Amino acid sequence: MKKALLILSIATLLSLTSYAQWSIGMSGGGVYNHYDYDPQYMEGYHYKGKFGFPAVDLPVNYQFNDWFSLSSGLSFHKKGYRMTGVSNKVSDTTYLCVVRNDSYLALPILTKFSLPFGQSKLKASFDVGGYASYWILSNYQYIKSISGTGYLNCEVTNQPKEFRNDVDRRLEIGIVGGIDVEYLICQDWTLFCATRCFYALTPQQKDYQLMHFPSRNITITGQLGIMYNFKLNQQ
Repeated sequence: MKKALLILSIATLLSLTSYAQWSIGMSGGGVYNHYDYDPQYMEGYHYKGKFGFPAVDLPVNYQFNDWFSLSSGLSFHKKGYRMTGVSNKVSDTTYLCVVRNDSYLALPILTKFSLPFGQSKLKASFDVGGYASYWILSNYQYIKSISGTGYLNCEVTNQPKEFRNDVDRRLEIGIVGGIDVEYLICQDWTLFCATRCFYALTPQQKDYQLMHFPSRNITITGQLGIMYNFKLNQQ
């Protein structure tokens, strides 16, 4: 019995690696970030989603066969949010909105299940996995209207955010899923477009006060990229 299981395991491993290939590439695009929070703790303030650039990935892919692969690589995402209802009581100033820009460096690990379109060079992949990211930089933009003209004539003030160890949770852990569409240009090069949703399981702030409200990032990226295939075994 043990011998049969060993033979079956070796045969399965050989069948997976007979098609194996490494790919490395680069992609870029945009980000939409939704700041998920409980509004009952922030009366008068309204958080809104924020579109931003860039989203840059350096993916590395290991393909076991024509339908299954593993992918990872470094990613840079510009997240954040827009907030209205903010005022400065000291200077008696009410802002049109406050924009926060958060820069994250992420490392996703994805399993990819591919679905080829017949015998064509086009195929789709369904991706699922997890990620860890680190909050590296952040700044605020305070947008104030001049002479009541709204966004037609406004003043923008930039202010870097100072991180506090007792408040800010800079390590973000979450799950990620998405869809890729790939086109094999030739044996060595593949074009692809990808959209993914990163759902943070960890809140962005620690439990530093009694009336603390948990808040987390839900991030959607859309990117175009190209991969170089180091090896492609023929069937």
